[in-house]
Amino acid sequence: MVIRGQIRWLTPFTLAQVGDARQFRYGGEGEIDATFTFRERSRALLCNARWAAQALQSADQLGF
Repeated sequence: MVIRGQIRWLTPFTLAQVGDARQFRYGGEGEIDATFTFRERSRALLCNARWAAQALQSADQLGF
């Protein structure tokens, strides 16, 4: 499942780069604005967290 795979790498990857003075695009080609980078990654993490919460709620309702 793609979402599950993203959760596994996105959080540690994001946190590991917080202290870096320079931020790079995926693949390392060219710099990117750190504010933009972390805002977008934070949005992705929030989306994944919401999906996870919905999945847990659905599992409870279905008796899992």
